[in-house]
Amino acid sequence: MIKKKTQTLKQNGITLTQGSSAFKVVGQSRWLSQKGLTPRLSPQLSIDDISQAVLQSYGCSLVYGVENKTDYSLIETQTDKEEVQNENIFDSSAYSNLSNQNIEAMDKFPNKDDPFYDLDDGLTQKMQQKRNRTVKRSELDLVELAAALVTLNTT
Repeated sequence: MIKKKTQTLKQNGITLTQGSSAFKVVGQSRWLSQKGLTPRLSPQLSIDDISQAVLQSYGCSLVYGVENKTDYSLIETQTDKEEVQNENIFDSSAYSNLSNQNIEAMDKFPNKDDPFYDLDDGLTQKMQQKRNRTVKRSELDLVELAAALVTLNTT
C-alpha cells in the first residue's frame, strides 16, 4: 500500500500539517511575501501574528480594546457637524456626570442577622463551566478568520 505523504510546514518550532487552518494561513503568508505583497515574515512569529499580517494584506484592520468601551461611538470619529435632534437617541454625554454612590444599609436593616447581609452561594459547577465556555467562545480567533478568508480567496 502506498501512503501519500502529507505536506507540513514549520513555523516558530511548530509543525503544521496540510489542511489545518494554521497551515493555510502560513502558506498564504509565504505566498504573499514571495509575490512582494507583504514583507518577509520572521520564522519566530506566532501563528496569531502571521494571521494578523495576512488579514492586513487583505485590507482588514483589527482594533483592540474598543469593543470593551461601554460608551464607544462612531460619533467620536465623525467629522460631520450636523446634529440630528431625536429624543429616542440616548445621549451618553448628558448622563456622563452621573456616578454611583454608596448608601448606608445599617439604617434600613439594623439587625446584623438580617438575610440581607448573607452572601449568595456562588455559581454551580455546571453554570461556571457554561460561563467559561461562553467567555472562551467570545475570544477572537484570528487563525480561523484568516484561514476562512484564505479559503475564500484561493478557491
